[in-house]
Amino acid sequence: MLKTLLLLFLGLICGCFCCSCMPSESDSAGLCRSDWVSRVRILNKTVNEQEMKVTYTVSHLQQLLPKHDTKTLPTTIQTHTMSSVCGVPELQVNHKYLLTGSGDTSSSLRLLLCRWIVPERLLIQGKTIVDAAKWEEFVRSANCIRRKSLDQLL
Repeated sequence: MLKTLLLLFLGLICGCFCCSCMPSESDSAGLCRSDWVSRVRILNKTVNEQEMKVTYTVSHLQQLLPKHDTKTLPTTIQTHTMSSVCGVPELQVNHKYLLTGSGDTSSSLRLLLCRWIVPERLLIQGKTIVDAAKWEEFVRSANCIRRKSLDQLL
């Protein structure tokens, strides 16, 4: 009996210290919560164990959101060092990824495990390259006002 209670207690503690994400109601609902979407190549990765932070330096290969004519996204993306608290520390230098996230798009970007993932049907042959025509149609059909980044509010 004591063993069972101990196992139950430990299970509750483990469950409390992990990343849990609310699923999106739909693909477009996830898009509405994203401040930025970009296909990137990781150029550099810096881990700061003391601050429990990973900083990626990236090259934006295909910026999908926000679509500013004169503005590009920052080349710095930050995340937590542990996936258990929704960080994404496992990205590798010289690899390409399709990422989404939040943050003030004028200085740095934040990457969280729970952020929206681009639906497979919008990709070209299942790769991390988005079909432009399908993407434009998808964004128009989302029918949402995406959150404004801080630089747009000032």
